[in-house]
Amino acid sequence: MVGQRAETVLAAVIDAIAPAGTTNDEAIARRAASETLRELFERYGVEQNGIEALDAMKAADVAEAVELSVSAYVYQRWLFDLGLKIEEYAVSEAEAVRLERDVKGFVKGLVKLKLNGGKAIGLDWKGAAGKAFVQEVYEAAYRLLGGTPS
Repeated sequence: MVGQRAETVLAAVIDAIAPAGTTNDEAIARRAASETLRELFERYGVEQNGIEALDAMKAADVAEAVELSVSAYVYQRWLFDLGLKIEEYAVSEAEAVRLERDVKGFVKGLVKLKLNGGKAIGLDWKGAAGKAFVQEVYEAAYRLLGGTPS
């Protein structure tokens, strides 16, 4: 990938981190990884400076990247459920547009608040504590749809 355009590198990284899957959860994870990496590539100027620009990330930057990733995953999962609610006519299209705008900021803020900076790096995201954290934030977002997740 050396010398390739940022979009090509980004696509390769996404394929390595979250390959195209067949389940809804795999698709959600892929969209979240794509959203997170796109934001990191823009923030660190990978297009102009190459992938090495990410080497300049400090511990606080990595913690913020984890926050971005968790927020993106929860938001993408929530968006999937919002789509189901629209199909069920439980949420109007107008309300869905408002909710999309509000919930993205809500999730981002809640993740930042709960992780309080340094906790993002030390949490075992593949273990029970990481899964419980994600589920807790997701449930808080889901309640904004007027229900409790199953």
